[in-house]
Amino acid sequence: MVESSNKVVVLGGCGQMGQVIIDDLIHFSQFQEVVIADVNLDLAKVLESKYNTKRLVVKKCNLSDTDELVNLLNDAFLVINSSPYKFNLNVMEACLMANCHYFDLGGLFHSTIEQLKLNDKFLQKQLTAILGIGAAPGVTNIMVAYLAKHFDSIDNVLISDGAKLLESVVHPLLIPYSLDTILDEYCLDAMIFDNGVLVKTNALSGETLIDFGYPVGEATGIYTLHSELATLPDYLAKKGLRNLSFRLALPVEMHEKFKLLVQLGLASKLNYQNQDLDLRLILNQLIGRLPATNYLIPDCEVVLVEMSGSENKNFKKAKLLLKAFADEKFSAGALNTGIPPSIAAGMLKSGLISQTGVFAPEGHIDENYFFAELGRRNLKINFINEVNLN
Repeated sequence: MVESSNKVVVLGGCGQMGQVIIDDLIHFSQFQEVVIADVNLDLAKVLESKYNTKRLVVKKCNLSDTDELVNLLNDAFLVINSSPYKFNLNVMEACLMANCHYFDLGGLFHSTIEQLKLNDKFLQKQLTAILGIGAAPGVTNIMVAYLAKHFDSIDNVLISDGAKLLESVVHPLLIPYSLDTILDEYCLDAMIFDNGVLVKTNALSGETLIDFGYPVGEATGIYTLHSELATLPDYLAKKGLRNLSFRLALPVEMHEKFKLLVQLGLASKLNYQNQDLDLRLILNQLIGRLPATNYLIPDCEVVLVEMSGSENKNFKKAKLLLKAFADEKFSAGALNTGIPPSIAAGMLKSGLISQTGVFAPEGHIDENYFFAELGRRNLKINFINEVNLN
């Protein structure tokens, strides 16, 4: 990688989030070459044909082939990794060999912890790696950093992500993002920061009715494993953080089906008649037989961060909300997740992000600039401040 390079590579560019990243880079960034890198070359070419520009380049990429990946990244300024999180470490190692900056959409806590251990190697190469720069994690981390500036001390931080279908959809199983990630969120132990200690809690536990406001309204959230818990407790330690959690509230039509799949054991492995069966792999193959979803998921999404603590010795509560609606091209969830890495890519290229090493977004991204860029894409941040002067 040379700093003068004007090439950005999007891994998993044909996925729901990858397509939004590609679209935003084409319409808002100054990169002269945007690479759609995907294992499905035919689908990548279809995506390329939707844009009347020579800036788009299509490359086939097998993320399990390190040599192929390094060759792809050798002359790139940045790779935005929107592939499944299990590939994060492999892609980061390839970035070190290719001298290329790195972004991803999150590592579901445990992968993030392992990725942070590469900090010294990225520092030595003077490379930047931002872990989790989608909606959640990503925008959530930046919202927490913004709110924290308005508190002297912080007791509680509640991070919630809620979604709702705006109209009924006839389909056996709508999948809003990576099925593997959803299944992991629904079956792996969640992490919460409880009374100053990071602890495990059962997946699907912590059911709480959350008021997301218009348009989602009230929805039941559950604890799920998430990357915010890997970095935010340390970031907020200096302000005395006591409790922090993340809850997910998918549309009830989706939630009940994913919950059933996990309860049936279809996210795990089974020994049957002395044969080891990967039921998740079988499930993925069976889902491939379902009718293709050739339409947008008509959804809305609200990302909510609530914080309580004190300012000037007075108790204080405040919250930030990010609202998104599906448009004519993309679902709300895809927009919320795919736009932020494109914004951050422009900030890195222009020098607005200059820190090297491996880190999460909080404290390293100018919140006001970032929120303004979201606003340019019709993603609005609402700030609500409630002060109790007792």
